[in-house]
Amino acid sequence: MNSISRIMHRRNSRGLLLGVVVLLALIKLGFWLQESYQADQAELASRKASLARYQKLTGQIPELSRQLRLLNDRREKLAKYLFTGSNEENIISAMQLDIQAMVSTAGLEPESFRPLKQKNSQQVGGESSALGEVAIKASFNGTLAEYQAFLAELYRSPKMYKIEAVTLTPFKKSDLKILIDLRGYFLITAPDVVAAAEGGGGASKPVKDSGT
Repeated sequence: MNSISRIMHRRNSRGLLLGVVVLLALIKLGFWLQESYQADQAELASRKASLARYQKLTGQIPELSRQLRLLNDRREKLAKYLFTGSNEENIISAMQLDIQAMVSTAGLEPESFRPLKQKNSQQVGGESSALGEVAIKASFNGTLAEYQAFLAELYRSPKMYKIEAVTLTPFKKSDLKILIDLRGYFLITAPDVVAAAEGGGGASKPVKDSGT
């Protein structure tokens, strides 16, 4: 009887031990399944977030395209009022000829024309274009009526000028010595762009032909 009891006890101990091993394996498998599930859920959430961002961005494409068209239209309209050229020297020369033409039309006598270095020149979108301005100090002689005629020419000019300062002093009998500070604005473009503009559209020409 004792032998039988010992055999049964051993069998029960082995069965219990086997049961514990199986239980631990099941618990470990459960933890692994839970971690795998959580990882899958995190990846799914990440993919859902990426999809939501993509849908949001693609949903904004029509509005962004509309805004881009508006900006391009505004730039084209503004470019008509700017001097264009491949370098600063050409632009300053075009401004000088333009102002001399207006001075001649108004009947004034030119005395000096002194352009200064442009300010706020910057790259636009990383392309070979730059916006900038040139400060101009000019002086000429004439009557008050001729000066008024020059202002009218300046106002009618298709190019954009800004009058910053004007000094009028008596000169001779009825004439005036006129000192004026102007600012002209320009757009530097690549040579092939300038050539295309000069060949296809008159609005982009930087020089007036009248009176020069």
